[in-house]
Amino acid sequence: MKILFDHQVEMFIASLEKPTIAKVLRAIDLLECFGCQLGLPQSKKVKNNLFELRIRGQREVQIFYTFKDGMAILFHGFIKKSQKIPKKQLLRDKEIRKAYDELGPEFELIQMIIEKRIKQNLTQSELAEKLGTKQSAISRLERGAYNPTLAFLRKTANALGAEIHISFS
Repeated sequence: MKILFDHQVEMFIASLEKPTIAKVLRAIDLLECFGCQLGLPQSKKVKNNLFELRIRGQREVQIFYTFKDGMAILFHGFIKKSQKIPKKQLLRDKEIRKAYDELGPEFELIQMIIEKRIKQNLTQSELAEKLGTKQSAISRLERGAYNPTLAFLRKTANALGAEIHISFS
């Protein structure tokens, strides 16, 4: 998987101590190798298509990233000082806000699918069975790692007892 660095992230990494830089680069190597399959302890999904790369050591380093067009885009790095992620502070950054807003419609759809599935007490596996697909396909859909066709969305809506309404404005 291709990794794209924001200039701010490059500067942040360069400002770290050399042993920490080495750990960060190793974590990025893992992300490049495993992509969206990279999980804990190296990577954690924060929300929708927002992930954090976690590098532990004397100082805990975190780098926020997202997936788009088959690439991982690293766009904000910091040294974690508390357990809480400062979402409001992150969204003040123009590039982060733009990326966040661009993902809005995609994740509104994902949220609707998850809500319908949960309201019907369906697991991902049960929904997959109704659709004639695998649980992993539903998982990819719900985490934004799959770009579904309109036909697949119609089939999903039918399986969830819903309708699709598309509009342009």
